[in-house]
Amino acid sequence: MDYEWCSKVQRGRAGEDRVHVVALDEKQLPGVYWACVYDGHGCPERECGRSTCREKGHKRSDVVQYVSTHLPGRIAHHLKRSPQQASRALKAAVSDVVSAMKSSSSVDDMRCGTCLAGFLLQPSRQIHVMHIGDCVAVMYGADGQVLHKTKSHDVHNHQERQRVSGDYFQKLAITRALGDDDMEHKGVCHDPDVDLWSLPASSGKFSLVACTDGVLETDTRKLASLSQLGGNLQGASTSGVCGKIITWSNKQHKSAQSRYKENRDDAAVLVVRPFEP
Repeated sequence: MDYEWCSKVQRGRAGEDRVHVVALDEKQLPGVYWACVYDGHGCPERECGRSTCREKGHKRSDVVQYVSTHLPGRIAHHLKRSPQQASRALKAAVSDVVSAMKSSSSVDDMRCGTCLAGFLLQPSRQIHVMHIGDCVAVMYGADGQVLHKTKSHDVHNHQERQRVSGDYFQKLAITRALGDDDMEHKGVCHDPDVDLWSLPASSGKFSLVACTDGVLETDTRKLASLSQLGGNLQGASTSGVCGKIITWSNKQHKSAQSRYKENRDDAAVLVVRPFEP
């Protein structure tokens, strides 16, 4: 499997956005990978408002640390028990992590949370995609066509907006997340969307891209062309494909003056080319 990732702190706290690509269990689940971006948010400081914690220098969300550490292990656990039930395994793993956070005294899942978008990749060439919140996952064909794309759980999703209380969006712009339990009474939930993506009909190459909402996706064809740049992907790299995507995204933020003055949000991008020869 060929992959590359890049994460950049804009004006936030290091570690809020992160990327994990892990082999779940090389002995019992050979060739099975979990590749995911996480977007942490919120502040564990009780006296802090959500909009001012960065300026006060408070520490990052501890939920993103907990979820990114424990979720892969729970996915592996359920996948070993039911190898043919990948969708069920992913949802059960999320449920396990949510329950563990609720009972843990070391994680503030009331005021902190995280979104995610990840790919479960198996030797059978199946691609299961799980996302929660406003992280985005896309499959691009060799010609730059969008073959599959997730739909964010946020204020721009009409179905999600109908589900939550109106004044909820004054505090948080997403409708689903791991954590953020202080918003449950407003309608926020932890339920992930899990889909099985079909492979392109042609034998041409394709790319999987997952990114946090700090990457402005105003031009999907441009993002597709960047993700399809030739050469090998470089693992962790600020100068390769993913670094170019973040640089391009920041330029889009600056040029979209009517909506964005500058990109204040952290950004993380993961590009995967699975099943490469």
